[in-house]
Amino acid sequence: MKLTTTITSLDKEDLINLFSTATYGSNWLYITTPKGFADDISKEEASCREEIWAEVLLHGRMLYGVDATAEGEVFNDRGRVVEENEEEVEYPFTLDGIIEQLNKAANGTFICPDESTKLFAARAVASFACDSSDFDLTYADALMQIILFNEIIYG
Repeated sequence: MKLTTTITSLDKEDLINLFSTATYGSNWLYITTPKGFADDISKEEASCREEIWAEVLLHGRMLYGVDATAEGEVFNDRGRVVEENEEEVEYPFTLDGIIEQLNKAANGTFICPDESTKLFAARAVASFACDSSDFDLTYADALMQIILFNEIIYG
């Protein structure tokens, strides 16, 4: 069975749903904004951290996904060890980068060891595209790993 889903755009609600599902209770992931980037987003425009993150991306800026359990190991050429904490590694990402990586997940062109993982990733994207408000934590976690690392590291 081959699933084909293409993501052409993401709106604010899609981003909020992805971030809130992926970070809720995550033991490895948190998201930060570059210093000063979120300063121009007033509290009236954003009522929660996920909404701030969505606004930052929708304004053409980047966020950092921080792997808190990386123990200093960088999984791709974009990651960098956070100076204050040698264990954590941060990975920058943009709205365009999210869309690109979701499409890689959908068509199986991310770093992947087997067909079952490719099918799982395609199902995750299809689920997200169908209804991002009813999105599964397991799928959200896997997609954030593909967005940041271009592969699923944490199974």
